[in-house]
Amino acid sequence: MKKSILLLSALALGTAVHAQDTFVAGWDFDNVGAGEFVTAKWGSQGNQTGNAAASFYWDGTGPSTDFASLNPPLGIFDAESQFGSSDAPVGNEFLVIDGGTGFDQFSDNFGGTISHLQFVSNNGGLNSQRAIMQFDGSSFSDLVIQFAAFSDGAGTVDFSYSTNGTDFFALQSGVSYGSSWELDTLDLGALDGASTAYIGFEFNSSGGEVFAFDNLQIVGTASAVPEPASTAALFGVMALGFVASRRNRRK
Repeated sequence: MKKSILLLSALALGTAVHAQDTFVAGWDFDNVGAGEFVTAKWGSQGNQTGNAAASFYWDGTGPSTDFASLNPPLGIFDAESQFGSSDAPVGNEFLVIDGGTGFDQFSDNFGGTISHLQFVSNNGGLNSQRAIMQFDGSSFSDLVIQFAAFSDGAGTVDFSYSTNGTDFFALQSGVSYGSSWELDTLDLGALDGASTAYIGFEFNSSGGEVFAFDNLQIVGTASAVPEPASTAALFGVMALGFVASRRNRRK
């Protein structure tokens, strides 16, 4: 009897709470001018949903030390036509359809300048510096980030993570990209459930390489809130189990 009650409870719980993939935050850098603190445009934490909770900035301190504050100052956003395309030729589709707009790819934009995020090494000028992407990872598991990347030299990128924006730990080091756009995916499992989640981009270069990124998207698995009817059913099963347990004790 007890086994049957436990099984029914488990089934009720399974119907009450279910997991679903969620487009957390996405950046395509379209319609963004050089030197801006860049909030996510897409996803549940993007400004298309009116909840711009995710951002991309320079040096870990937010708008006060943004992309325009690089030493020396660099023009970071350039037209993607520099690399022979009006948009990154890979990674243009969302991993999960954008819940706020119903769009399924980055080209579903609202006009204006199409561009990407570009870092120019300037003979090692980016070394020992860090660009940071910040988002809210609470209530998410199985977090991943996918993006299009490009590099025209031998420089590499180190990716790191943090839960406080200060202490960063290695995520993936020495990553190199070719002279044409390619797709990359990083496992962000270390940030599962972190209310303050940070991804660091750090560069290693001795020349004048260009590091370019576009169509960045963070996706995770979110647990849905139990529906009232399902929750009531769950409590009903638990109540029946309690009554049955008391009867068994009396016998």
